Amino acid sequence: MTQLTASLTSSIEDGEVSYYSFDAMPVYDEFMDRPLSRWGKASSQWSNSAILKNFLRQTRGSARDIDLLEIGCGRGYVGLASRELGFRSYTGVEPNQKLAHYSRELLGATIHEELLPHLTSLRDDSFDLVMSAHVIEHATNPYEARDWCDEMFRVVRPGGFVLIVAPDVVDYKNYFWDTDWSHGYPPTPKRISQMFDDIGLDITFAGKMHLGRTGLGAAVAAHTLSALIPTHLGDTVTARLFGRPLVSGMKITMWGLVFVIGRKPSASPS
Repeated sequence: MTQLTASLTSSIEDGEVSYYSFDAMPVYDEFMDRPLSRWGKASSQWSNSAILKNFLRQTRGSARDIDLLEIGCGRGYVGLASRELGFRSYTGVEPNQKLAHYSRELLGATIHEELLPHLTSLRDDSFDLVMSAHVIEHATNPYEARDWCDEMFRVVRPGGFVLIVAPDVVDYKNYFWDTDWSHGYPPTPKRISQMFDDIGLDITFAGKMHLGRTGLGAAVAAHTLSALIPTHLGDTVTARLFGRPLVSGMKITMWGLVFVIGRKPSASPS
């Protein structure tokens, strides 16, 4: 899963929010060092491909006409999926040096080692799609999350789209906090939609993705399957048998992901 923990608020001085410097990012090197099972890798590849397919379906767009910028490219799964689906170009932003190097080597793409909300090397109106998957929940508060989205708004072209994908706190419940120590901002489709509206994006789609789909049928199937599998008991049993809890990781594919698409107006309102 891609993650961006970059712009953690460290202090407030003279009325201005200051951020940790780039040198602080090695605190998150452990993400690159986490063991990844064959199932985990396959699940991540499938999920990130599904994200792009759902985006294309909801916007009725053509991949070959889209220059894509991903915020928090992590292990490069979205970049691989964009190549398979024929996107015109892919660019990444990843503040962690280990992850940036890994993605750069894997994809042969431009990966900027920068931090939201300060993408200083990227010009205004440069991309057709600016997206983040499993990033916004690492903001420390809603105002920081808004700053991040505002920067994404800046670099997307008029008529282009901003896409946010993140764990839905309503579905994840307490596991939202337990799946990653750095989760700070709890997203829902409504909260992200309100934020998009506040920065001037027109909502194209606001909902959830379950089992790789954004439709009602997938949501019903996912919730039914999830209800049949006891999470706590399953994690306890698998931890004893295999040395790690596996059921909650499996059910992450069933729990809803916030999936919100906003479109930047083609012309600024007068």
